[in-house]
Amino acid sequence: MNIPIDNNLYSYRFVYSYAYAEIDGVRVINSTGFNNPPAVTNVNATSGNHQFNLKSYGGGGFIELQKYAKTAQLGDKTVKLGEYVLLGSKLWKVLGNDYIIAVNSEGDKAWGSSNTSISWANTPIKQWLNTTFYDSLGTDKLLLQDTSWTIGNENNETSFTDVSKIALLSRSEYLNLQSVVFPSGGDGSYWWTRTYSSTQGPGGDGRIWIVLNNGTLNGMNYPPTYLEGIRPVAVYKPGLKVTTGDGSMGNPYVLSDNRPPVISLVTSDNQTLLPIKLSTRCKISNIIR
Repeated sequence: MNIPIDNNLYSYRFVYSYAYAEIDGVRVINSTGFNNPPAVTNVNATSGNHQFNLKSYGGGGFIELQKYAKTAQLGDKTVKLGEYVLLGSKLWKVLGNDYIIAVNSEGDKAWGSSNTSISWANTPIKQWLNTTFYDSLGTDKLLLQDTSWTIGNENNETSFTDVSKIALLSRSEYLNLQSVVFPSGGDGSYWWTRTYSSTQGPGGDGRIWIVLNNGTLNGMNYPPTYLEGIRPVAVYKPGLKVTTGDGSMGNPYVLSDNRPPVISLVTSDNQTLLPIKLSTRCKISNIIR
């Protein structure tokens, strides 16, 4: 198949098992057996038209070429994935529409106090993110919305959902954004994802997928009691505006809520509430003192 590549707007990757792919006649991936979970390879091809040959060895093998947008909506502005945002005096990167991740780890923490399987809803990390860390953002925390986060293992990351303001990145999100937002060779740190591993430890203990210092993922060797980095993710409320910044590290975007506030006034019978949306042209008279 002949496919146009546009590196300015999109990133591309192969997801495959028991298959191989060729770009312009040159084999770029080669899987000699089944991969569980499927293997992933980023497509490193220059912009322009390329001839892709996607071939399966048979026996249930498959290969898929996936395309991901490199731009997103941040408030009222279209920005590039990976550009910088300032929230709560902390530096963040854009992951998607109003979706951001902290650039730096917020310290190393254990997923749980024992190596038994513990749900995301009950992990101390989630509790800390949505209390101590959330409050550390100051008034900027009011710009964030409640989000329904999908939770599961690598075979089904949508087994259930959990609602909170702050969470961690999922395994599949990391794979989708690797080499776009995250350096393909890693940033030298280890940090948790929110995705469970289907692999259990020797004693039946639960394992969690983490990002290694070299940028690869590991779901085999990291039980809940290990101390790993915390990189929070969050979603802005809709309707915000980018007020300053150009998205660079030295001049990150800053968002604010410029919508007029809504107040409620109590009538003379002290019972009925009258919601009023204030604007620059609004006048209130006959205030009861």
